[in-house]
Amino acid sequence: MRRLRFVLVALAGLAASAARAGVEGVVAGRTEWSGTVEVTADVWVPPGSELVIRSGTRVRFAEALSTKTDPVFWHPGTELAVEGRLVVEGTPDAPVVFDGEGWGGLVAAPGGRVRLRGVRIRNAQEGLLAVGARAVLEAVEIEGGEFGLVAGPGSRIEAAGTRIRVEGVGVLEAGGQVVGGPVEVAADDADRLRVPPAEPEAALVPVPPARGPRVEYVGEYTVARDETWRGEVVVAGRVTVVPEAVLTLAPGTHVRFRRIDTNGDGLGEGELLVLGGIRSLGTLAAPVVFESAEAEPRPGDWDKVSLVASEDPDNRFRFTVFRHGVQALHAHFSAMTVDSCLFTDNLRAVQFQESPEAEIRSSAFWRNKQALRFRDSRVRVIGSWFGENWFGVHAFRAELEFRGNRMVGQALGNFLAKEGRVVVEDCRFEAARDGARFKDPDGVVRVRGCEIRNVAQDALSFSRVEARVEGAVLEGAGLDLVGVDRARVVLRGNRFGRAGRDAIHLSGPAEVDARRNRWEGRPPERIHDGEDEPGLGRVLWRPAEEEPE
Repeated sequence: MRRLRFVLVALAGLAASAARAGVEGVVAGRTEWSGTVEVTADVWVPPGSELVIRSGTRVRFAEALSTKTDPVFWHPGTELAVEGRLVVEGTPDAPVVFDGEGWGGLVAAPGGRVRLRGVRIRNAQEGLLAVGARAVLEAVEIEGGEFGLVAGPGSRIEAAGTRIRVEGVGVLEAGGQVVGGPVEVAADDADRLRVPPAEPEAALVPVPPARGPRVEYVGEYTVARDETWRGEVVVAGRVTVVPEAVLTLAPGTHVRFRRIDTNGDGLGEGELLVLGGIRSLGTLAAPVVFESAEAEPRPGDWDKVSLVASEDPDNRFRFTVFRHGVQALHAHFSAMTVDSCLFTDNLRAVQFQESPEAEIRSSAFWRNKQALRFRDSRVRVIGSWFGENWFGVHAFRAELEFRGNRMVGQALGNFLAKEGRVVVEDCRFEAARDGARFKDPDGVVRVRGCEIRNVAQDALSFSRVEARVEGAVLEGAGLDLVGVDRARVVLRGNRFGRAGRDAIHLSGPAEVDARRNRWEGRPPERIHDGEDEPGLGRVLWRPAEEEPE
């Protein structure tokens, strides 16, 4: 099975019995749940489908068994994502309860419509996330977890009689609105935060039309020896480049994929599979383009350009545009270089894993659902721009150099590195949900010469890592400039500006050496550590002007 382990749980009239046996995958048509429903993996309600949940139903979500997040979904934890309609009909005497261990939450995805009445949402990472969707809430309680309501770009949540009790943030407006009321909020970090708006920095430059011959490949086509494409190439299926061959795309070539969806998951399946080598050699005036062939293109019309077990050390993409893909550029056990490319309107722009060498330089990621995700790889990202993607960069168990990049306006998540060795240098992050987060054991982090400004949550966040931050400017965080949980952190030569809560906030045992920095305001009043709360670590500090030379 291709991206999801689909189980068609939604044969109308049989849904309740199927649900009791454990459900996952696509809910097709009109479906009703009642009784006890065990959700064993992610569930998706596609456009045109409707899920109705009757009063008294208990929906239990299993814990996710891997860190993989399919491009159609939103959380690492198990979730219910709705691009069609979700109607939940609880009552005061028989509420509908959503619960689970470390589950992701409910998602009103683009185009979706969600109505919740008489609902209890417990222990979700984000109780309800809405993005490009509408949600109406009445008599809803959200308890536990990190976030209550998250209103992402283009969304509107109408909440009446809603009560939120969470460990993190009650309401986060990240490009959307939460209106109505009353909404009662009790949150440990903040009742309500807002992602600062990003100033528009770019507009899509019109791409020149394809010129030259036109050819169409239907079904399976094999590049069996070295081959060069020019003009317009339309793909209705999959093209495979065998291990002995190299495919070269001349300047100005347009590869256009027809939307084919044979398994009903709502995602296109067109693919260029490269087992050999690829050279995409566009120019500034005549880029190579990979895109949808549909008259009204949309993200997810085609799947990907995929390099799998390619032993060619010279795979490269230069002045190439990727748009409308599911995961537009993908590599597995393959090296590649991406230079001066544009990724826009994709579900996930670039994804790779177990790649020995991957370099991305002088490229732009604009208005994708997620820009860049990778694991178990050696990666260099140099001089690139990330603008108005919903999610920015996610690195897992990677050796990463991230230098000279600019990230602006990632509303739902900016930069996350887990279990890796990471250098972030001369970068600028701003107008986003957060700045940069580093977490999980064995992480070693170096941040140098960066500016992080105007974020809704923390500018820098460290959990169970070893980190050193030098020469950074941290200014304008809705929560903290530096958040630390069970980490060893050294801060040197940084400038701490304003923050909604603290300049440095410890939430667990930690070792923080914050001597020789410059502060706005008095440092003792801007530090939360063991002096304020028993059981926390301590922050060593002294302003730079008081330190002996």
